[in-house]
Amino acid sequence: MEQGFKCVFMTWRALSISPYHTAAMAIVDELEARVPTRASLALFRESPALASYFKRWNLSVYFTLRFQDIAGAMEVGTDGQCSPPRRMPFD
Repeated sequence: MEQGFKCVFMTWRALSISPYHTAAMAIVDELEARVPTRASLALFRESPALASYFKRWNLSVYFTLRFQDIAGAMEVGTDGQCSPPRRMPFD
């Protein structure tokens, strides 16, 4: 599965990863639902193949890029003039 969908894991696709990740996790959930025993499920979850599959998603890179995208848009929108409010709403 990893080999056939290499382009899904590419860093440059970080802004469009969410639907792919959601679908991939649904597949993992479906596979887990088909495992007949708790012992087999534990083996599946601890398998090197599943660990490798999860590592391929590189979510830390995704969240870093998303944060940069959001923070950059915020800086542009505020023209770099971010200041704290004078009074907190619950004061």
